[in-house]
Amino acid sequence: MYGLNDHIPSLTFSVTTKSNKLWTTPYSDYQLYLYERITKLRKEGLGYRKISNLFNKEGLLTCRGKKFSNSSIHSILKKKNIRDERLNREFKTEVSEFKLDCV
Repeated sequence: MYGLNDHIPSLTFSVTTKSNKLWTTPYSDYQLYLYERITKLRKEGLGYRKISNLFNKEGLLTCRGKKFSNSSIHSILKKKNIRDERLNREFKTEVSEFKLDCV
């Protein structure tokens, strides 16, 4: 048994990791539908404003339940492209040496 002033040994360890694969949230079916539809309409020559007007006429809503605007159409494309670039980028996964200390 240890007394009040006795040192109780403990172990501590640390490890550090870096990776671009630690966090991913999947796109919902609706998000993917919107992205693919916007991409198709853009290839057909429609601009952001025309796409937003079309979606609003069809009664579609953004993922947050709002009406579409030209900026929300642009944002969907921009964010998906940023996400894809980040997830597909070559990234050297690093794991530090395991360090164990007895204190």
